[in-house]
Amino acid sequence: MEYKNYLIRLITQRQLSLLVAYNILVYSLGAGIAHYFGIPIDWSRYLTGQGFCLSIMLFTFFINDYFDSFLPTSDRPAPQTRVEQDTLRRIQYTLLVTALVFITVATILIMLVSQVGSMNPAAIILVGVGFLASMAYAIPPIRLIYSGAGEIIMAFLLTLVIPAFSYSLLAGELHRYNALTSLPLTAFFTAMLLIQQFSTYEADCKDCRGTLLIRLGWQNGWQLHNILIILGFMLLVLTNLQGLPWHLLLPTFITVPIAIWQIVLLAQLAAGKKPKWKLLQFISQANVGLITYILTFMFWIK
Repeated sequence: MEYKNYLIRLITQRQLSLLVAYNILVYSLGAGIAHYFGIPIDWSRYLTGQGFCLSIMLFTFFINDYFDSFLPTSDRPAPQTRVEQDTLRRIQYTLLVTALVFITVATILIMLVSQVGSMNPAAIILVGVGFLASMAYAIPPIRLIYSGAGEIIMAFLLTLVIPAFSYSLLAGELHRYNALTSLPLTAFFTAMLLIQQFSTYEADCKDCRGTLLIRLGWQNGWQLHNILIILGFMLLVLTNLQGLPWHLLLPTFITVPIAIWQIVLLAQLAAGKKPKWKLLQFISQANVGLITYILTFMFWIK
């Protein structure tokens, strides 16, 4: 097990770059809603809050990988030789130090936000909820990542907490548009996470990882994926009944063909056809990314 290559593979398997990009996008969505209401954008406050959200997310994933490294898997058996043991210790040390660096940065950034008086009750609650949820997701003894609830926590943090925190820093409060825009994204994002887990289903079974898909089973997971896609678009329609204007929502429906293609590809897989994992993963990522980007863009240009 070569040290450098293992760390590179660890990061790419997590598709960390895509999660960082999505973190930036949903944070911009919250600020876009503030802009839509005519609230001035304080860019120093905006960037400090963005840095905090990124640092917390990176801390969560690196500390999770640190605890994961103690668990042998089918593609990473327990070290047998002294060299392998030393390599594993170096990996664990790197992961732990990296996680501690990010949580330190997050602490400094949130203190800076507090010192300039930007923190308000809504922002404080969201920071507390986000921090506790991150701890529960990744750190023993709770460590919910393999409980079947880990995917829900990730979707909750990225699509609900981050944009709401962004808006609250700028507006000093929350608005119902935060929930109206975030709930459909939660459905689409959870569907995307299920797609990622279909490709690792066999390995997760071997390694006894209790992911959401493993808990549900292949058939139920496939059905839930389709329900979440349909639910996401239904929630977009229902947001209009709750007051979100059609001119903000209608452009998101250009992604319907992509969503249908996603459902069809998964149905073909369930019917026994050769899996097209890379294509299916790309389409699921494109679907949630485009919907989020379009919503964000529409708020910023109005």
